[in-house]
Amino acid sequence: MTMSAFLFFLVKLNLAMAVAIILVALLRRPLRHLFSAPIAYAVWFLVPIAGAASFFPPRVVPISARRSGFWTSSTRISPSDFLIFVCETALGR
Repeated sequence: MTMSAFLFFLVKLNLAMAVAIILVALLRRPLRHLFSAPIAYAVWFLVPIAGAASFFPPRVVPISARRSGFWTSSTRISPSDFLIFVCETALGR
C-alpha cells in the first residue's frame, strides 16, 4: 500500500465516522425521549459500523438505460449519484 492510498484510506474513514457522529448527536435526544436511554446509547454503535462500511466497494445498481439515458445497467455509481438520480426521476426531469 502506497502512502497516498493509506492517506486516502484514513480520510475516507475520518469522513464516514464524522458524518456518523454528527448524525448520532442529532438523533440522540429524540431517541431518548421516544424510546429509552439504552436505545439512545446503542445508536452510538452506528459510528464504528459507518467506519467499517466506508471500506466496502460501491454497489452495482441496475438501472434501465432507456429510463435514465445516462447509466447503463452495469455501471457502478456512488450513493450520491444514485440519490440525485432518484430525485430527478421523482421530479420528472
